[in-house]
Amino acid sequence: MAWWQTAKVGDFIACVNDDRYLDGVRIGNGNLDGLKSGTVYSIRAIGENPAWGNLAIWLNEIHRGPSPCGAPEIGYHVRRFRPVDPKRIEVFKAMLNPVPVDA
Repeated sequence: MAWWQTAKVGDFIACVNDDRYLDGVRIGNGNLDGLKSGTVYSIRAIGENPAWGNLAIWLNEIHRGPSPCGAPEIGYHVRRFRPVDPKRIEVFKAMLNPVPVDA
């Protein structure tokens, strides 16, 4: 089963492809609006892309606005991402909290 079949809003995903092309085919106009490979994002929505009909993901961290062809906001193809174990994210969040040091 593909990971996106069980994905839900709020899940963490990592971008694995920020190329203008996906599997050798240019997707849309090539404008990825700041999507960066290696960056972790959270899912805002998942569903059918209104412009292309493929399964797409919308991110909390990037809001793309309406497309030039008049469709509402276009999502990113699911194959641009892979799931991230939320337990791994908690490790990094914990690192951001200051640890009291005995003086």
